[in-house]
Parts: sequence; structure tokens; C-alpha cells
Amino acid sequence: MNARSARQWRLLTWSVIVCLGVLKLFFPLEGDQALFLSYAKGMDQGQRLYVDLWDNKQPGIFWFYLAAGNAFGFTAIGLHLLEWLWLAFAALMLRRAASAAFASAWVVELVPLFTIGLYYWCAWSWFMTQIEILVAMPLAGCLLASAIGSRYPERAPWMHAAFGACAAVVVAFKLVLVVVPVALWLVWVGYSLASRPQRVSSALRGMLLPALLGAAVPLALAALHFVRNGSWNEFVWACFVWPRLALQELAGKPVSDLFVGARWLIGVSLPVWVLTLMVRGDLKRRPLRLIEAQALSWLVAGTLAILVQRFSWWGYHLLLLMPAIGLIAASACDRLAANAMATPAHGSSGRRTEQIAALALVAMFVLYPMQTLRGLRAAVRAVAASGGERLEAFRDAIDSRYRERRALARTLRAQDDDGGADRSSIYVFGNPNWMLEFDRPQAIPIHGWAWEFMLQRQWAALPAQLLAARPKYIYVDAYYAALIESKAPAVASIIKDDYQPVLQSTEPGRWYRQTSRGSRPQAVGS
Repeated sequence: MNARSARQWRLLTWSVIVCLGVLKLFFPLEGDQALFLSYAKGMDQGQRLYVDLWDNKQPGIFWFYLAAGNAFGFTAIGLHLLEWLWLAFAALMLRRAASAAFASAWVVELVPLFTIGLYYWCAWSWFMTQIEILVAMPLAGCLLASAIGSRYPERAPWMHAAFGACAAVVVAFKLVLVVVPVALWLVWVGYSLASRPQRVSSALRGMLLPALLGAAVPLALAALHFVRNGSWNEFVWACFVWPRLALQELAGKPVSDLFVGARWLIGVSLPVWVLTLMVRGDLKRRPLRLIEAQALSWLVAGTLAILVQRFSWWGYHLLLLMPAIGLIAASACDRLAANAMATPAHGSSGRRTEQIAALALVAMFVLYPMQTLRGLRAAVRAVAASGGERLEAFRDAIDSRYRERRALARTLRAQDDDGGADRSSIYVFGNPNWMLEFDRPQAIPIHGWAWEFMLQRQWAALPAQLLAARPKYIYVDAYYAALIESKAPAVASIIKDDYQPVLQSTEPGRWYRQTSRGSRPQAVGS
């Protein structure tokens, strides 16, 4: 029965992951994803990160989007396809790591569903292809390396090196998340020393040195890339100096924002803690297994990493914790299954355990169904549309602003004398989706999506940069219009004197087109 159950659960798991992946494949991009994709397109055309295109994030996310564009096209579909392949590989590694520890084969098959499957169920446009879920793949590699190295001690040095390489990938995505692989590695080292006591010098040679070497290779290659293209100093300033200055200058978000963002995770994780309470007696009798201790350390270290990012407690940051919560849920099911098999009437008990696992899965999925239901409603609407309009109808049902952005961008291009062939730069104070729809180069290196997080020196340099670049069009979101008035009134003067309003959007925001007077250099604030 165990093998048959395993096959059934495997079929269910991957059917859900594939179906949800296909549904989310056609979701439109939100602002963050549009920014990353527009930067990836610029990098593909030879622009340099941190020089021609500036952001305070580490380069991993931009390289991921660049890889997606080169592999499958610089579109939302191409991006979501690479994300699905990336996370499917993460699911396979999590399953393989669990198989080294779990007693029940059918529970092992649940691991991808509890982790990556649950993410796809909850994900909507804003959550998709964010750093916090993409690092699930290298972190899954860390768990797999730990499992193999613990089971086969002769391979441990190589697994420590592989662990270090995976940790370096996490760092390339976001520096502050380094605490998670460090916590996972320390737990592995602690379990290894407890099972096979050895001298400190031997431990350093067999564990720490390979891990450091494994991490050093990809980090050195990344550093060499920035040295060779002449952007090393800019890279260091953006990733190491800017955060220190921001901590001194910028105010953090209110704690209430963190709780608002956490509501969805609290909902989907409630059944997990119920399962954990059900096995509390077993936890007293049998110590935590390595993967269980690592899942808990992932949860604790990940929470600390989220808390220190006090400027941006966004809901998608909590995606970092979802794989750990899923592993804890699967582990509780495995302990229940092991207890059931130990009873004389293990047949009926085993079936009851599978029912409990199924109820837990249903509860986790039912407590946050909105985004997938929205996708299903959009799919129904798309099917009812004519053939050429189905993708547009689907995306418009997900994001009502999508169709308007495309229409306004077409209108602006049509108003040009050359019929839209002009490639003059533009600048957007607001949603970067306008950049993608307009398909023009960004006028200055700093994007206009996060000026509320910029330093005062960056605000001070903005008027001169806009005057030097003289973008043909400028878009100003209503929120940023008020921010510009307070932070850089000279920019508001430039827009008033050198540009004329041409179109209004419902986001709300307004497009401005450069006048003939604005084509001539002039003093800041004139």
C-alpha cells in the first residue's frame, strides 16, 4: 500500500504544480517584475548594471531575468516559464532531501506540494518571481547537500563545497539572506560533530574550508565580471555603502505593515501548527532529525532577515519562509505515519494518517484561495474572448490597468511625427510597466519606481540629470508628484516649464511631452 500511495500522491502533487504553473504562466507583471525585466533588456543591449542602470539590489535577480529573456524571450510568459522550471528543480531537491530522512514514501511525495505547490496556489502577480521565492532553489540545494553529506560521510567535503556554492547564489540574490544558509550549515555541522566527534582542526579541514572554497568560486566570478566591465566601484557602493547610508537617513516602515503583510502566511500555516501539536508527544520521544532542525533554523533565520529589512516589510518577503513551513508540515505527517505503522492495526491507522495529511493540505490551500480563483475566473473570461484577444482578456481580468497602459502607450507613439519609430529616452516616476509598454530607453540610471527610498544626495542630483538627459516623455504618478514637490521642487519646475501634459491615466498619473523650449539646455530651477 505504501508504494501505491506514493504513486498516487506523486501524480496528484505534480498535476497540481503543473496546472497551477500553466495558469500563472500568463499572469501580467507587477511593478517590481516590470522593472527587473526592463533592466534585463537593457543589460542584454549592453548597458551596465549600477552604471547605466542603477538599483540597490544585488545582481542575482537581474541576472535571473536576463537568463529568462535570453532563454524564452523578454516577456512575462518567458519569465514565468523559467521561474516554473527553477522552482520545479527546487521541489525535486526538497523531495530528495526529505527522502533521506522520512520513513514514509508517500509523505516524501507530498513535499513538493507542501512547499512549491502551495506557493503557486497563493502567488499573484506581485508575489511571482520575487527574490524571496527564487532563493528556494539554492536553499533546497543546501538541504540536499546536507542530506547527502550526512548519509555518505566520504562525500561530505564535496557536499560542503556544494553547500557553499548554493549559499553564494543566495548572497547574489540578496545579501541579507546570507543568515539562512549560515544557519542551515551550522545545524549540519552540529549534527555531524554530535554523530562523529572529531578535532576542531579536522572539522575545519573537512567542513569549513570546503564550504568557504565552494562559496568563493561563484562570488569571485561575479566580482571579476564587475571588475572587467568597469563597474566594480559602483557595485560596491550600491550593495555595501548605500545600505549603511540608508540606515542612517531613512525612516523604517511601521510595524503594523509587517502584520498586514503576514496575514496570508498566518492563514496558510495554521494547519501546520495543528499538525505539529498532534506530534508533540513524538517530538519528546524522538529528537529532531537533521532536515527538521534545518527547517526550524530556516524559519528563525529567515524571520530575522525579514525583520532587519525595516524599510520594506512587503508581503512577498514572507515567501522566504514558505518552503520551511511546508517542510515542517510534511515532517509532522511523516511522524504521524511512522506512529501509525508502529501500531498493531497499522493498516487502518495508516489510512487515517493519509486522511489527516489530505485534510491538512486542503486546509492550507483553502485558507488562501483568492489568487488562484482570480486566475480561474480570468481563464474563463479569456476562453470566451476571440482568439487573438484571449491573452489580453486574461491579463485584463487579472489587472484592470493592463489594457489601459497598452492603449495609452500606443496613442503616445502614434502622436510622434515618425509614427512611433523614435527611440528617444523617457522617464517614469511610477510603475515600470509603462517602460515596458512604451519600449523606450530609460533617461537616467536611477529608475523612478522607488524614489521614496532614495538618499538626499540622489534627490539633489536628479534635476541636473533630467536636464542633461532631456527625456522626450515623462510620466508622473500622483504619489510621486507630491513627493517631487517636497523633495525636489526643481524637478517639478522642469516639468512645468519644459513639458506639456498630453494624457491622463486612471492609475492615477499623467504623461508629459517635451516642448520645443525643453529641447534646449537651461539652468536648474529656471
